[in-house]
Amino acid sequence: MKHSLSVIFFFFSAFSVFAQETSSIFTDRPNATDAAGLIDNGDFQIELGFFSDTDINNDTTIRSITQPNVSIKYGLFDWMEIRLLTNYMTHIRDEGSNEIRTSGLTPITFSPKFKILDQKGFITKLSASVLLTFPNVGEKTFQNNKINFGYRILMENTLTEKLSWSHGLGTEWDDNTNANWIYSSSFGYAITDKFAAFSELYGNFNNITNSYYWDGGISYLALKNFILDAMVGAGLNNVASDYFISFGVAWKTNFKK
Repeated sequence: MKHSLSVIFFFFSAFSVFAQETSSIFTDRPNATDAAGLIDNGDFQIELGFFSDTDINNDTTIRSITQPNVSIKYGLFDWMEIRLLTNYMTHIRDEGSNEIRTSGLTPITFSPKFKILDQKGFITKLSASVLLTFPNVGEKTFQNNKINFGYRILMENTLTEKLSWSHGLGTEWDDNTNANWIYSSSFGYAITDKFAAFSELYGNFNNITNSYYWDGGISYLALKNFILDAMVGAGLNNVASDYFISFGVAWKTNFKK
């Protein structure tokens, strides 16, 4: 926990001198549905967070803790945003008298996002992202042996001035080319100019198991280019994790203005 807060403090202290006027910030975190919108050309954005996931099965408790999870973005063109994603993870398997703990960097994912459509009336805002996860990177236990590939189709509808509805649908292929389908649907509501809330359903399924989840949370726009968030969630079937929590921050600047 202290490690996560230290990383966050160091980064924003180091980069605050470069802050420039930019459009209001929005993020992909903390929910599972990534934003359909892209950051502006020349914008640089970093999103950092703490995430803890707990699954209890009889006498065995499995926890996964990331501190931090990291997303670094840059607006390369008006129609393209590039992202680098990774985590520092601690995986704990506790069987009462026996605890196995593994910590280290997870594989790095390169994920460009492409603008397809802006919302016009009933036509949804639409974008797509590609995920390429590199092999032989990070802690050996967490590594993949081949490039893993995935994609997301992202949709967002602004229903009223305060209410929005977002969706995500995609597939990921692992080392064995097994397909894992992923979907999500999230409602967002602007409580005030500073506070917003969301509620979300999401899950994934493949030819072996299906898992379903709910989460909800809030965000606070502390500055035009700085936002804080918090989220709690729970699994909705036996395969899913029992519960999880997350909180984090995001900061944005523009090096071209």
